[in-house]
Amino acid sequence: MAIMIFSFVPRMNIAERSEKITFHFPNKSQVKGNYFTEVLYRFLSKRQKEVKAVVLVGEKASKWELLLNFCENETYKNSLKQLLSKFKNVLEKDSELKKTIAEIEELLSRATDSRFKLIVLDNLETINDAKKNEDFQKTLISEILRTLSVNIDEIYFDTTYTQGSIPLLTFGILMPTRYVSVKKLRVIHANTNSAENLKPVFEMEIIEQIIDFDEAIANFEQNGDFARPLRYFMPKKSETIKEIYKQFELNYVPREAMEGLKKIIPSGQIYFLEKVKDELLAISNVQSVEELFYQKAKFYFVRGQYFKAIPLIFEAIVTAATVILYGRGAEFDKRMRNKAKDKMHSVVHDDDYQTFEKLRTLRNRVIHGIVETDYITFPSDEELKELFEKSSIIFEKLNIRIKNGDIGILKNETKVYEDFWI
Repeated sequence: MAIMIFSFVPRMNIAERSEKITFHFPNKSQVKGNYFTEVLYRFLSKRQKEVKAVVLVGEKASKWELLLNFCENETYKNSLKQLLSKFKNVLEKDSELKKTIAEIEELLSRATDSRFKLIVLDNLETINDAKKNEDFQKTLISEILRTLSVNIDEIYFDTTYTQGSIPLLTFGILMPTRYVSVKKLRVIHANTNSAENLKPVFEMEIIEQIIDFDEAIANFEQNGDFARPLRYFMPKKSETIKEIYKQFELNYVPREAMEGLKKIIPSGQIYFLEKVKDELLAISNVQSVEELFYQKAKFYFVRGQYFKAIPLIFEAIVTAATVILYGRGAEFDKRMRNKAKDKMHSVVHDDDYQTFEKLRTLRNRVIHGIVETDYITFPSDEELKELFEKSSIIFEKLNIRIKNGDIGILKNETKVYEDFWI
């Protein structure tokens, strides 16, 4: 598993300590050193971890001589001393500074067999207006983006030497890497302020769990997967939640599953679940498959995902019409559903029928790619909203009829038409 270390070069003077600090890792390993980032690098390397890259972020006034800790070989160390001396002399000469930084990176990469990247920022005290702050952020973002690679599986984000807004910005930039190639974003902190002789090293696992929970909430918001966020608060019911979610996706609504979902939804107020709870309560109250289609359609509609909502509201209407025409139970028969589509004029009239035909045409385009006219048009968001809202009214009318017992009005018809596509 390829690892990248992201860390910071402090401005405080920790380079001149005569005695090395002993850092105590969670696995009970003890490693001595002055600069924790180098200690972390050594710790991972000795455990046969593949540290592909080390990214060090600092200000011009940071103690860059700490980089000497990475050079065990005296020849490399002496060469780096010369480069660091040159580095101090060219801090305000951009072209020479970039060249010197590149030379330092190349030397450290040879000394360690890992790729090094130094991000040297202006001193924080010079960022004193909105324009400079914007430029500062853009510089940091662009520099970090240049370091990222799809070959990295894990990032170790070391917060031991953090100051000002730089670590917050860096962490914010690294967060989306989880959606590309990074399987784990670890937050590491060495408590150098501890009164103990052994300075403890912590992995901030709660932060990592919050990151995972953020993904789960985002997944619910975008795709309706309620299983992931619920499992964080009810881990003992994880398997039950997973099974109920499968039934939900398969449009299967046994009463016991819906009642089970009601029991699983937390009764107390949990801020992060409040929105999830509202949606789940609506789902758990459905009495039929057509109502489930409708709730799913509304879920996507309110999030502006109209092309996901359109096929679902179509299925809600067709399923409701099937029940009205051929009775409860017919909605699970593909042939009866296909027949109901062609008999829609029997239950939906006038303007509502025109709306249904528009809905049917668009649904066929979305699901099957069928183009029913020579002239292809692309509906605007406003047109999609209007179509969905009118379709919702049709469904509500049909659902009222079902609840009033108006079902199976053509139950005695026996001729069935096979129509897979439309």
